[in-house]
Amino acid sequence: METIHHQKTKEAFLGRHEWWEQETISFRCPKCWLRHFQCYCNYMTERKYHYDTLFGQNKTFKLEVYMYYHHLEIGRSANTAHIFDVLGESVVIPIVYGDENAEARLMETIVSEYKQGITNTCILYPNNESLLLSDWINNTVIQSFPTQETSEPSSNNLILPPIRIILLDGTYPCASRMAKALLNMREAYLLPEEVLPFVKLDLSENGLKSAVAGIMYQPAKFKICSYQAIVLAIQQIYETFHLPCSILVTDLLQDLDNWLAYIVKAKIKLTKTKPVTGIEDVVDQTPANFIQEIVKNLTVHPNNLKPNSSKQIKSTDDNQAVPAIRRRRRKRKKTIPTVVLVSTRKFRVFSIVYI
Repeated sequence: METIHHQKTKEAFLGRHEWWEQETISFRCPKCWLRHFQCYCNYMTERKYHYDTLFGQNKTFKLEVYMYYHHLEIGRSANTAHIFDVLGESVVIPIVYGDENAEARLMETIVSEYKQGITNTCILYPNNESLLLSDWINNTVIQSFPTQETSEPSSNNLILPPIRIILLDGTYPCASRMAKALLNMREAYLLPEEVLPFVKLDLSENGLKSAVAGIMYQPAKFKICSYQAIVLAIQQIYETFHLPCSILVTDLLQDLDNWLAYIVKAKIKLTKTKPVTGIEDVVDQTPANFIQEIVKNLTVHPNNLKPNSSKQIKSTDDNQAVPAIRRRRRKRKKTIPTVVLVSTRKFRVFSIVYI
């Protein structure tokens, strides 16, 4: 049974897919999504093996992360979800909104598990209907999973229920449409609400500052970047099952900071210096300290390189001055006026008209 999408959504997905194929053929890296001379894959490849080991340490627990990209996110250099996609390749399964074949395979897997009495899939998306992630695990997942034992020598020989979490990656308007699409799929496959619920992170009332604040705008105190959200979700899942995760979480968050530092140093993404009306009074948009240090160490602040400025900009060193980009003046075409003689019969007066 196929999922249901509007025809425009299907066309947009196919168009984006074709565009991205051409981009990767010509000058973009298909993994890190950057241009070849900026490629970040050497670092990520080394770290990937490190995370393969950490995720594979516990043989009694299986985690699946479905990275559900909106098609407009594909190819965005500053996207954070695709970085976790590469680092956590052993647990991540990427699908794209509008890819009906991949969506159908996911739904068929959920239906098959539901027929066996297993409910272990959730959608990480904060809304009014969302359950706390830990409450959903304790009240639904553990209750539906039969107790099993393994012969693996460990401190806890119980096989833990597998967890499948679907992360919606996109702007919040796009994520809202993706959430509605998943609800439509659930209804089309005749699944009850408890099979594919929305869950949210166990955050404090004050919310959480996004790791990308100051680089990209944080729209609300509970809305953080995709990478940060999935790492915190993994932390809460591991802690609910009493599994060690301190090294895994710390390293993942550090690699997120390393990625953000790289895109700022390479000027792939400029920092946000202007406040947004209606946002700054709710969320602190100040960049992290290490981002501020990087900006200070740049010869010229990226936002100061305005093409309309012909003045010199002072650098961080007061003894030096860096010339800004000079404005290019357009060469105006010289127009030769055309003279037309206009006469009137009554007075026989000729007047000159310029066209």
